[in-house]
Amino acid sequence: MIMKYSDIYKQILNNVLKDRRKKNPSYSLRSFARSLDTSPTTLSSILSGKRPLTMEKGIEWTALLKLDQKSKKEFLEAISKDSYYRLNPTERENRKLEEKLDYYQLKLDSFKMISNWYHLGILNLTMLDHFQHDEKWIANELGISTKECEEAIKRLLRLGLLEYRENKYTRTHKSIETPTDIPSQAIRNFHRENIERAMQSLEVFPVEERDITSIMMPIDKSKLAEAKLKIKNFRRSLSSFLKSEDGDQVYSLNIQLFPQNNNDGIL
Repeated sequence: MIMKYSDIYKQILNNVLKDRRKKNPSYSLRSFARSLDTSPTTLSSILSGKRPLTMEKGIEWTALLKLDQKSKKEFLEAISKDSYYRLNPTERENRKLEEKLDYYQLKLDSFKMISNWYHLGILNLTMLDHFQHDEKWIANELGISTKECEEAIKRLLRLGLLEYRENKYTRTHKSIETPTDIPSQAIRNFHRENIERAMQSLEVFPVEERDITSIMMPIDKSKLAEAKLKIKNFRRSLSSFLKSEDGDQVYSLNIQLFPQNNNDGIL
């Protein structure tokens, strides 16, 4: 019989309980739960396999269990692997991508300062092989004024997203993201600007240099949360595929998933 990861951390918990009962035959499950600052019901459910042990709780318990380094490592690894295999395939893919790409999450207050699309445009331009460390060149590449460019660079430097050393602008974080599913005027404005630029690209760029497609379908709204996670995984995966240290152009990927009808009559 193959041992599950949950069996490993349950065995470690049971071993600690047995050792304490050897020293004190009257030591009960209730006493054990009290020493772990949890309820007997919760502990019993974990030991019986009816409830998984979370990593947050596991980290708290390692000190209280007084485990040696080897047991502590086995205990936390078992919890981590058990929680991973409890995820559905979409959540597993998201976990892998987060570990691989190491995104830097920008605080919402900071993002408000750089919510105009060209701030991220500047950051990405710095990674092109033909990038010129000159405000006029940057402004011309993005189609903005030199003043807008200079002010944007000052903001990026102030937030630590850009550095200027040895007469060169250098991006400090390769991947940036903002908090998701939080109402924000700044984020709405950023998306609006990008969608407007996508519309302009229909008239400006030849079809072989862009891909703007759409599909409409009836959906089951209970699947929406997982669908959004799939979109997030796709964005990150495609970004990883396309990104290059010696890239030759900055592209933007916009994906829109939204209702076409509304029961409340908003649309």
